[in-house]
Amino acid sequence: MRGWARGTPARSRRGGSASPESRASTYVGSRWRQTPEVVVLTAVGEAPLGRPRGDRDLYFNWGTTGPGVTKLAAAILTDVIGRVPPTQVCESFAHDLLRPLPWKEFTLPATDVHLWLSERGLRTKSWHRRA
Repeated sequence: MRGWARGTPARSRRGGSASPESRASTYVGSRWRQTPEVVVLTAVGEAPLGRPRGDRDLYFNWGTTGPGVTKLAAAILTDVIGRVPPTQVCESFAHDLLRPLPWKEFTLPATDVHLWLSERGLRTKSWHRRA
């Protein structure tokens, strides 16, 4: 994980700095349709959660195990920090926050994501690991 979040502040998928907008976001997942879907709620509206580049073949999942949970972890973390984190970080995030979620639907505030990152020494503001 060392060196993963180094560099200048990342840009979010919506084009601005990742931190301010993502802190006010809430991720909402639902299985009410045929395919599970996750949207991002912000002060300006609602949009489907984007997927990291090259990752269009697998649907998101939560409340269970499997690759769909790790894909959702990668998408949420990418949305929050503005870049795709290492697989190890995604797997830990999936295990800690996404697998325990209720299977039918969930709400996950971005503040919980920032707290999880902070508890592991990963800072989203300065984009580098604490020494």
